[in-house]
Amino acid sequence: ELSHARHLLAWALSRVAHSSLGWLDLEVFLRDLWQATRESPIKFYCHNFAWDPNFEMARKKEHYSDQNNRQLAFWLDDEGIWASNALMVTLFTLGLVERGQAAGRKGRPCFRLTELGRMVFGAPEIEAATKPEKARFLTVQPNLEVVAYLESADAPQICKLSRFAACAPRTSGPVQTFALRRESLYSALESGLTLDEACGFLTEYGRTELPANVKRMLSEWAGKRESLVLRNHVALALGPCEDRPRARALGGNVYLLPSVSAKAAAKSFEGWTILDHGGEPERTWTTDELGNVTANGGHSISQTRLARIADSVPTGRQLTQESIRRARMSGLSADQILAWLGAHLTAKIPPLLEVAVRNWTGRHGVRLGPAQLLQIVQPQAKEALLRSPTFRPLLAGHIPPGWFLVREEHLSQVRTLLERLGFTIDDQLDLPPLEAAVSPAKDGMLVKVSACGR
Repeated sequence: ELSHARHLLAWALSRVAHSSLGWLDLEVFLRDLWQATRESPIKFYCHNFAWDPNFEMARKKEHYSDQNNRQLAFWLDDEGIWASNALMVTLFTLGLVERGQAAGRKGRPCFRLTELGRMVFGAPEIEAATKPEKARFLTVQPNLEVVAYLESADAPQICKLSRFAACAPRTSGPVQTFALRRESLYSALESGLTLDEACGFLTEYGRTELPANVKRMLSEWAGKRESLVLRNHVALALGPCEDRPRARALGGNVYLLPSVSAKAAAKSFEGWTILDHGGEPERTWTTDELGNVTANGGHSISQTRLARIADSVPTGRQLTQESIRRARMSGLSADQILAWLGAHLTAKIPPLLEVAVRNWTGRHGVRLGPAQLLQIVQPQAKEALLRSPTFRPLLAGHIPPGWFLVREEHLSQVRTLLERLGFTIDDQLDLPPLEAAVSPAKDGMLVKVSACGR
């Protein structure tokens, strides 16, 4: 009896496969099957089915007075349930049948044969249709919705579409709607998909031309992916603020609050630590002219700034060429670095350290080399040498007021000339200390010649 039932169901489906019928109402199909096979119908004892379609006619089986309708109603409530499970469960699982529901409040179950089902039940007359390699299965609408016709699409194509378009709630029909959203595009870009690939996919498989506004919107979203939005006068709360009015959660116990002054924030958030980025910086840093920085306390702003421009060392922090280079690479200019130092140091920036910071960011040059110095204290003798045609080719330059640079190759010749002219030569230079003021020159004929590094 079970084999006979299977043969009858296969015979009915083969007739469907050879017809042009599409979607079929399940109850109507089974009624027609019973009418066509009533002389030898599907009939055997069976219970405990996986799914009960609860046919309308079966629910009224006790109310029919006509014998034929009564027999059909009882058949639908028994053998018809077996046929329904064979169609809507077994054959659906095998991919031979596609399930659906009729429009309306009742939502009557419907089915149709898939392409594979038509080939199986219609063999050998019906062969598998050859699907085009690049079937155009989607339509992009100006409202950023993508309508995909699943019958014409392969699984890899739907999978790629779902990478950058959000899928709407799944429907039972052959049409699925996707939505192009900024979040879904960002997710696709993060996973390695490019904007050109997404637009190319929509163009290649679209049944219509890609709308200009959709293409422009996708381009704008992709361009903003790497951008930042800077806001002024922002108040952030780092702590529980769920019950605060107009507090927007940013994640990780961080909340964006309406703009508020530091004084008002201290009243509203009594007991909280208030950090005012727009207020006066804390002066808690000390440094020497070589960049050894010590921070005596300070809040997170001070500590973060110092960490950006100085390396950590056992004694505290150290400004170095490498630390300033990293700060420059992160976007800080020399003026910004010096402004931070000036704002947080307890005293003025040492001039040598300021020069070093500018050198590390701009590499200002100096010249260093040996020099032969001639020092003449007496003004008349100094003027005589400046105007002398004999000494001019022997000297490399003049450093006012009383210093002359002697060419190294003419040092012995200059010494001989000075002795010949009656000058007393002292090989020790008279160099005043850097802190001392230059004293007025004294009268005399003292001449000193020496070699020193400069």
